[in-house]
Amino acid sequence: MTDAVRRRLRFELGLEVDDLKCVLPDFAYSATDSSGIVENEICPVFEAQLPHPEPHLNVNPEEVMDWKWVQWDDLARAVRLTPFAFSPWAVSQIGQLDQTRTKQR
Repeated sequence: MTDAVRRRLRFELGLEVDDLKCVLPDFAYSATDSSGIVENEICPVFEAQLPHPEPHLNVNPEEVMDWKWVQWDDLARAVRLTPFAFSPWAVSQIGQLDQTRTKQR
């Protein structure tokens, strides 16, 4: 699984990472976004150490429409305050990750 994660990071973001580990091994969801797209997936969530605080990404335009580098606390706050602006599965995943991070502090 970690080899596949590394391949996708390289392919989609042009990113090499260190210390890859699974932090939400049982993450799964079934949700429909506002445009009617239905997602029903099992997708473990991984975290990694990046080589630089704000690494240069070489995104694949066939995979990534747009992106912005943000600090974790800013992202978690934005999801809590405006969940409608994010996909339902991102809201669930980020909420679970934020709870895990809070418990570790």
